[in-house]
Amino acid sequence: MTLTGILQLFIWLFLIPAAAGLLCYNPYKGYERIMFLWVSGQVFLWVVFFLVSVPLIVMEASFTSLVYAYCLAVAFLLLFTIMFCVRGYWKKETQGRLVLVRGNPVKKKFKPEKFYFLLSLILILLQIVLAVVLVYRDGDDSYYVAVAEIAEESDLMYLKNVYTFGYSGLDFRRAIAPFPMWIAFLARISGTKAVITAHVAVSSAQILMGNIVFFLIGGKLFKDRRKHFFIIVSQLLILFADYSIYAPERFLITRSRQGKTTLGAILIPLFFLFFLLLSDYLGNKKKIPAALWGMLAGIQISILLCSTQGAILSGLLAAVLGICAAVVYRRWKLLLAFAASCMPAVTVFLVYLVKKL
Repeated sequence: MTLTGILQLFIWLFLIPAAAGLLCYNPYKGYERIMFLWVSGQVFLWVVFFLVSVPLIVMEASFTSLVYAYCLAVAFLLLFTIMFCVRGYWKKETQGRLVLVRGNPVKKKFKPEKFYFLLSLILILLQIVLAVVLVYRDGDDSYYVAVAEIAEESDLMYLKNVYTFGYSGLDFRRAIAPFPMWIAFLARISGTKAVITAHVAVSSAQILMGNIVFFLIGGKLFKDRRKHFFIIVSQLLILFADYSIYAPERFLITRSRQGKTTLGAILIPLFFLFFLLLSDYLGNKKKIPAALWGMLAGIQISILLCSTQGAILSGLLAAVLGICAAVVYRRWKLLLAFAASCMPAVTVFLVYLVKKL
C-alpha cells in the first residue's frame, strides 16, 4: 500500500462522504454534527453506488465501466454540493462574516465527559488495531473478498466462479447486493489489492462508523454523561463478543469488510437512530421534514447494497416501526410514508423472485 493509495482511500472513505453529507438531513450540533455528516454522506454514496452498479452488473458490463460511471456520478454530486453551499444555504448567524472577540482567556475546568470521550477514542483505536493486526482467514472471505479481487483483476463482475475461476454466468442473487464491488472500486481507484483494501481500509472505516452510530444513539437515549457509559459498554461488548459467532458486535470487529456486517452493525442501528429522531418530531408535534424521510429511504437502499436478505429484513423492520409509530402517536398517515420507503426493497425482492421462477 503506497502513500498515494492511502491518500486516495482517505479521500474516498472520509472526505468525499463528508462532502456528500452536506446534502443530507442533519439535526445535530457541534462534533456530533460532524460525525453524522460523515455517516449520512457515506450512506448517500452507498445509495448512488447501488443505483449505478446493479444495472451495469445485470447488463454484464465491465468493471471498468462501473468505475467510470460511479466516478462520474460522484463528480456531479460534488458539483451539486458546491453549488448548494455557494448559494448560501449554510449561512451563519453572522452572515458569513468572521467575528473576532477579544477578551481575557477563560480557564476551562476539566469535565469528566472529556475523559469518557478520550476513553471511547482509545477503545475505538484498540478495535481497529485488533481487527487489522489479528486478522484471520474467514470462510466467507473466500467468496466476498475473492469476488472483489476477481472483478478488479479480470474486469468481470459476478461472471466467474471464485473457486475454479471458470466462466459461470451471472450470479444474480449476489449481483443485486454488490457490496464487494464497492470494495473492488476502492481497490482500483487506490491502486491497492482488494484483499488489503478490505482487511485494512474498509475494516477501519466500518468499525469507526459503527461506533459513531452507537454514540449518536446513546446521545438520543441519554442527555447526560450516561451516553458516554452507553458507548463504552457497547465498545466492551464489541471487544468481548465471543459468546456467539453470530453476534453483530463480533461481526463488526472480525468481519467488518463484509456487507452483512454493515447491515447488522451499522445500518440496522442507524434505522433505530432514525426512529429516535422521528420520535422527537412526533412527541413535540412538529412537522416532519422531508429530508428525514430521505434518510429512511437512503438507509433502505443501502441495506439492499449489503445483503439480499436485507430486502426482507428492512421491509419488516419498517413495517414494525411504522405500525408502532402510527399506534402510539395516532398518526395513521405515517403508514403511507413507511410503506413508500419499502418500495425499493419490495421491487428488488419481486425482481429476484421473478428471476428465480
